[in-house]
Amino acid sequence: MCGNWSSGSAQFSYGYSTAGTSNWTNFTGSAVTCGSLQAHIYCFERGVASALLALSPPVNSKLAFLTDDTFSPGLSDQASLSDADSFCQDETAYSPALQSRTFKAFLGTNSGATVNHAYGRFTGGPWYRQDGVLVGALSDLQTGFVAPLSEFGSTGSAIASTAALGSEDTWTGEYLTTSSNCSNWTSTSGFGTVGLSSLGDVDGIAVSSGTGDCSTDKHIYCLEVP
Repeated sequence: MCGNWSSGSAQFSYGYSTAGTSNWTNFTGSAVTCGSLQAHIYCFERGVASALLALSPPVNSKLAFLTDDTFSPGLSDQASLSDADSFCQDETAYSPALQSRTFKAFLGTNSGATVNHAYGRFTGGPWYRQDGVLVGALSDLQTGFVAPLSEFGSTGSAIASTAALGSEDTWTGEYLTTSSNCSNWTSTSGFGTVGLSSLGDVDGIAVSSGTGDCSTDKHIYCLEVP
C-alpha cells in the first residue's frame, strides 16, 4: 500500500465511490502504481456512540429495485417485455414497501431499425431505493444510476450473486444495436446488452457493459411508474 502511503513506489488498490459490494473498495481487483494516479479518499467520523438513523425515501417518491430472482428471455412466462414487467410486479410480494405500487422493467427493445431505449419507458422521477438512497432522476437513466441497485433488492437486502467483481449480471438491452435485446426478450438465441448492477454512475457501466448470451438468466432493474 505505497509504503503505508509514504512512498511513490509499489502499487495500491482503488474502488469506485458510486459502486456497491466489494467494488466500493476494490474495483475489479485493479491496482495502479503509487505516484501515477491522484484519487479521492473516504473519510469517516470517529467517536460517535449513537446509532445512525435509518433512511427512508421522501414522501410520495418513486422506488426502484433490482430483482432478487433472475429473468430468462424466451422461456415460458418470461418471453416478452410485458412478461418482464409482470416479473417485476411479482417481486413486489417480497417487500411491503413495494406492494400497491406499479413497476416496469428497465429493458430496451426495437421496432424494426428503431431503437427503443429502456429509459424511454419512464417519466417523472426521481427514483429511490427502499433505504432512501437516490437512484437517479430521469436524465440519469440515460447514462446509468447515481447509486448501485445491487445493494437493495426487492427483499431489502443486497443481491449476493452481484458481488463478484466484474459480474455482468443484469439485462438492459441498451446502447448497442437493434439485435442486442434477445429479439425483444422473446428468444433464447442471440445476445442482449447487460450491465453491472454493483456499480453506480461509472461511465454507464450499470446499464451497458457488454453482452450476455440470451440462453442465460440474469437480474433486471425495476422502476416504479404512475
